[in-house]
This record gives sequence, C-alpha cells and structure tokens, in this order.
Amino acid sequence: MNKENFRFYIKVRTALNIQAKDIHEELCFVCGDETPSLKTIEEWSTCFRENREEAEDEVRSDSLVIETTSENIEQQLKEQQKRNEEIRDMPQLIRDFLDPAEFYQQIKTICGINFFCGVPDSLLKDFCAYVTKNVPSSHHIITANEGSAIGLACGSYMATGQPSLVYLQNSGLGNIINPIISLATPSIYGLPMLLLIGWRGEPGKPDEPQHRVQGPATPSLLGEKILFIKTLNTICIFLAALGIPFQSLPNNHDDAGQALETAKHYMKTVKGPYALLVKRETFLPYT
Repeated sequence: MNKENFRFYIKVRTALNIQAKDIHEELCFVCGDETPSLKTIEEWSTCFRENREEAEDEVRSDSLVIETTSENIEQQLKEQQKRNEEIRDMPQLIRDFLDPAEFYQQIKTICGINFFCGVPDSLLKDFCAYVTKNVPSSHHIITANEGSAIGLACGSYMATGQPSLVYLQNSGLGNIINPIISLATPSIYGLPMLLLIGWRGEPGKPDEPQHRVQGPATPSLLGEKILFIKTLNTICIFLAALGIPFQSLPNNHDDAGQALETAKHYMKTVKGPYALLVKRETFLPYT
C-alpha cells in the first residue's frame, strides 16, 4: 500500500471521529510493518481535523520497531502513572469492563434506541441477557436469522423515526448483505441502525476452527476498502457494497459513550448503519 492509500484511509477514519491510536491499530492488523508510525498518523490526523492536507512526516516501514523502543515504553509508563494518579480517588470513573445495564442506558440516552433485535452471540451473552430480562417483548425480538433482524430494524425506523440496535455474531454478516444493500444503505432508503457485532475469531485470540477465516476478515467485510488489499480479496470486494463504518467497542463507559456519540452522529447525518465490534471479555457478567 502506498503513501496516498494510507493518507486516504487516515483521512476517512478521522472524519468518522476515530482516534489516531485506533487507526494505527487497524492498519497494523492488516498491513503489519508497512504501517506508518503512530506519531505520523497522529500528525496526519491532526492536519485533517484542521482541514489541512499536508504533514511533514513521511510513511515509515519500521513503525512496529519504533513503537517498542525504550523511549516509547518509558513514555507509556509515564502516561500510565499520570492516569493512575488522576483516578486514584475516583476509581468509579474508570472501568475495565462494561456493565450491561449501564451500557444499555447509554444506548438509549445517547442514540435514542428503544427497539432491540438480533441473534444472540456468546460474546454478547451478558448484554443480551440483560435486554431479554428488562426490555418488554414489544421492544425486543430474537430473530431466526440476522437478515430478519435487519428487516425489523428497517421497519422500526420507518415507523418511529428512531434507529434500532441489531446484535449478531460476525459469522452472521453474510446473512445481512441483501437487506443492507437493498434497504438500509444511504444510497437506497438511508435507514440508520446500530450493529453490535460479536467479534469471534479475533486475531491473536484462540477460538473455534470455524472462526479462523471469518475473524480476521470481519473488519474488511464491513466495507473498509483500504483493508481489502491483504484479506480475502474476492469475497471482500464483493461485500464492499455494504460500506458500513465501524470501530471496536471500548471496555470502559466513558470511551464507550464516545463511540456511541460517533455512531449517533453518523446515523443522524449519513442515514446508514454503523457497527461496533465487541471483543472477548468486554462485558461484566449479568445474572
């Protein structure tokens, strides 16, 4: 991937309010040691946020080595120590896991979502258990497949003017292709919805054999065209029409709230689906 491709990807993700650190992680996952350094991405991102097109730093192919130097490790330690000092007397403000009840309230408050549907997933089991227990059946439907859930979300938006939340496992992405590109995509009817997707087979995490291909391909399946270069070209290009922007769901409520604000802004302005990828051990247990 050349410099212009990197710049285009960073510009698009910055426009979606994705932080430089998350952009760097996404590119490292796909492009490995070809990825620009975090410093370069931060500077480019700052330029794009300020509506400037030029940055002095060039793309460097040794970014992974640079990111693990003793100087950077020392800087990370200083930042962590500062963070520990800031939250020492306020531990309730920083969480390592999302409480399903609080995340549910964030979804309702920030995104205005009142209708939930989908196919349960093991990574979402605690959130789904809370929704099943606390949301009336008129506002929560477990569907036979993921495509049906997308159809329900489309109908709910047309009836109420409010987006719905659709939860699913990434192995069900294939089932949402037709309803997404025939109904929900901004270039057709523009029907916003929030997709909460359990990321089974996430790279670096052991999982069942059936997730070995689907897991690494999940970000590409959602339509980030720059990522197609090194992941399952034929399938990903075919699915590029989905064009769904996404980010990983953070595992603390402050950052999760920011992710939901980004989703809300996209759904309100672009009128299309937005996805949050849920990694393993994101939620606290719910019993």
